[in-house]
Amino acid sequence: MEGLKQEFLLAGGTGMIGSALSERLIRDGHQVSVLSRRSDLRKAVRVFAWNPSDGSMDPGALRDGQVIINLAGSSIAGGRWTDSAKKEIIRSRVNASNTLISGLLESGCRPRAILQASAIGYYGH
Repeated sequence: MEGLKQEFLLAGGTGMIGSALSERLIRDGHQVSVLSRRSDLRKAVRVFAWNPSDGSMDPGALRDGQVIINLAGSSIAGGRWTDSAKKEIIRSRVNASNTLISGLLESGCRPRAILQASAIGYYGH
């Protein structure tokens, strides 16, 4: 996609992979917006509020023709994988996906593409 600039919306854009991806996309000249529960993010990206736990998001984040990348979910490196931790890892990813789907259905927006990835391994140092 050399020379073709895109508009990206990242869910999970503040995590390890999402942060690196957004920096790279910006460096390549793309427009990047992030869905976040925090409003104090770096100024290079536009931030839209969302809370996957209660299924809410700012409908203004969604636009026709954008590329949506969902990397959202609780950290897999946050401690022991107890039964409750595993349930939270799954719940956080399902809630994030459901929130995006509901937002798209309600808004009628047609993204150019939707990419979803979820870590199930360990990255190391």
